[in-house]
Amino acid sequence: METSDAELKNAVDFMYATGKILKLKAGLDAANNQQAIVQVRVEQQMKPWTLSCGMVVEIEENPCASEPPERLGKGNRAFLKMFDRRFAEQHRQDNGVDTWSEDVESEFLASLRSGKTEGFLEKLHTVPGFQGDTEDSWDAAENEAYLADELQKCFNSEITTYSRLREHQGKLIPRFFGCPLTTQQQELYQPKGILLEYLSGFTLSSMIQSTPRSSWQDIVDQAIRIVHVLGDNNILNADVRPDNFVVVPEGQAYRVFMIDFGRCRLRGEDESDAEWGRAKWMEDEEGAVGVVMGSRLGRVGFELRFEPSWRYLAWAPGEDD
Repeated sequence: METSDAELKNAVDFMYATGKILKLKAGLDAANNQQAIVQVRVEQQMKPWTLSCGMVVEIEENPCASEPPERLGKGNRAFLKMFDRRFAEQHRQDNGVDTWSEDVESEFLASLRSGKTEGFLEKLHTVPGFQGDTEDSWDAAENEAYLADELQKCFNSEITTYSRLREHQGKLIPRFFGCPLTTQQQELYQPKGILLEYLSGFTLSSMIQSTPRSSWQDIVDQAIRIVHVLGDNNILNADVRPDNFVVVPEGQAYRVFMIDFGRCRLRGEDESDAEWGRAKWMEDEEGAVGVVMGSRLGRVGFELRFEPSWRYLAWAPGEDD
């Protein structure tokens, strides 16, 4: 049975409705060595939802005394990202999985209880070619298990990237306040989330409508510099695009932050210079900013000065590759 748009909206509103209080499991409370519960109130759903469900929240209660996110007290605002396969719209669409429904969830939970999901994931992780050979025949429960497994990777990528870029938090990327956060629901495969600094601004995509022309060159230059910082820290981001930068007004100037690191990876310990350079060249992260924004600005009569760094040119594919 298909879920109607109205039924899906009701489900989303029930979970993450504006005004709803979410109780999130966080780190250990140092005072009693028990898992602390951080309570937040949803102020606004920030859609569209892609790989995660993003919300502006206000802290209602945070008992953590010595564990993150202790810097967030009652009344502070933060940005909550929940990696929830049910409502991660882009994630479902990209993988050709139908809209979530309560019937699908019942099938998934039954598969978890029976142990079938565990066997499926074991094959997914260990059998070469398993996904390509069997994906077309997966049932609804297997699709949900796959989505959950992929979002776990996105969650891990976010945590790893924020850790690697610790010194740049609050400067080039949002401050990272804590994880893992989980909803108080089914223990296995419950959605995980992270609390981040809330940035009051707009995306690089909407820069033309939101800032004067005199600021455009500097804003784009800042975004490109952030891409170079990722490279300096041996990070490859497969999801660099204007929507994943936030521009924050600071007086008469603007500061740019990169957000969304669910598709990042670190350079492997045994990855050669050639392998890494080829991967970075093929991804062309700086071009995803400079070329794309140059084209958009050109359509409104602005010539962006963008000179590629050619940092990975030595590993570009040759004609014989």
